[in-house]
Amino acid sequence: AGRHFVGAKDLHYGYWQDDVEPVIRNLPRAQEEYCQFILRHIPADAERVLDIGCGAGSVAAHLVARGQKVDCVSPSSFLNGQAHKLLGDKVRIFECDYEDFQPTNEYDCVLFCESFQYVKMAPGLANVARHLRPGGQMVICDFFRLPEFEWSPISGGHKLEEFQKVI
Repeated sequence: AGRHFVGAKDLHYGYWQDDVEPVIRNLPRAQEEYCQFILRHIPADAERVLDIGCGAGSVAAHLVARGQKVDCVSPSSFLNGQAHKLLGDKVRIFECDYEDFQPTNEYDCVLFCESFQYVKMAPGLANVARHLRPGGQMVICDFFRLPEFEWSPISGGHKLEEFQKVI
């Protein structure tokens, strides 16, 4: 619907800057701002990046354009097909849950872009510890539930207190 009605090409959230009115027609701009926000937090010198829950591949495409080698992990055959159409053979796409992913490489950065909420926290973070090279960086851009907000209209998200204990 977003692609048809407002030209959105991404699935992810928008990052609404103060000068952007939060209306649906501005969603593509807000999504691009969000992508740029994430890219600013991924080290430019991270040679190998693991994009967990890569969606349709838009963040991975930006990383490849920066010259980074990217592997993608996603359990969704539909989204992996979209990512493959966008990225071709520029990345490796692994179709599995992250908890089942068995890489042959270590990574300089492990990225969760709106995907951490779908990963079983303790085993997922244990995998990150195995997949990151020494000195590597994990980037999580997602939302968490606060104790005072047990119900959320958009649902999902790990409890922040539990995350802080596990991390």
